[in-house]
Amino acid sequence: MVEQSLPVPLYNYEPLVNKDYSRFVRVERNIPLALTSVSTSDWQFQIIHYKRSEVPEYEAVSYVWGSQSKPFALSVYNGGGASLPITDSLNAALPYLAEKSTTGLLWIDQICIDQDSIPERNSQVPMMGDIYGKAIRVLAWLGEEDAETGLLQELVGAADAELEEPGTDKVESYNQVLATKISYLLYAEPRRGHFEALVNFLSRPWFRRAWIFQEAVLCPSIVLLVGNFEIKGLTSLSAVASAKTSDVAKAAEYSKIASSSFGVHSIAAKRKDRHVTRVSKEFWM
Repeated sequence: MVEQSLPVPLYNYEPLVNKDYSRFVRVERNIPLALTSVSTSDWQFQIIHYKRSEVPEYEAVSYVWGSQSKPFALSVYNGGGASLPITDSLNAALPYLAEKSTTGLLWIDQICIDQDSIPERNSQVPMMGDIYGKAIRVLAWLGEEDAETGLLQELVGAADAELEEPGTDKVESYNQVLATKISYLLYAEPRRGHFEALVNFLSRPWFRRAWIFQEAVLCPSIVLLVGNFEIKGLTSLSAVASAKTSDVAKAAEYSKIASSSFGVHSIAAKRKDRHVTRVSKEFWM
């Protein structure tokens, strides 16, 4: 006789005590540390209620939902196991988010708010500013790596290296110092691929979301994730996107960066206004 496994029940949200409480996701590894996570099955996810004034350190997640369809099922540990439908974009992001988390505790709107409860959504959505502001950092998922990610890494790496040069003003003149070097990397003929990589990266949907201005500005620190590639803060990225050219023949090409970089410059400027007292390498981060 073949033993048949019972279907996994859908996760049933327990009501929050009141508007001072929120849910958070505890993530624990199911695989050895030596292995790289590639699937949500590599992790155990548990939904926990905390009073926001008493929650331990956590990270908040910023990402693009994409399609509202939820074709994937996340296994949620609640003593016996349950299944929570999630979107394609979140299913792709979760293994990387869990891997990069330093706290093991995440706030993710799609999981932590009962999306089927309009009263709860009306109560929790206004609290999102408080949630992002109190997170130790935001993990911003921009999507998986592509063929151009390596070129983007070279550009951001060049910016980071320049930041370490003795005498570099790490605050006011940062973009100006870097723009010259990055401009050369972008516009020298052999670097055509770097130019396209930057334009395409800055055109990713995350930079066009209205919500990111809250999610990316209120937090004390932000990390942009492209697959396993990390950009720690917006300083280097903003400087890279500031690259200009005096070559008239390349003016049309520069306009591509100017238009696609609006999102990152807007966020960086707002972060500067909010965190203006931070005078260190982490400025704008």
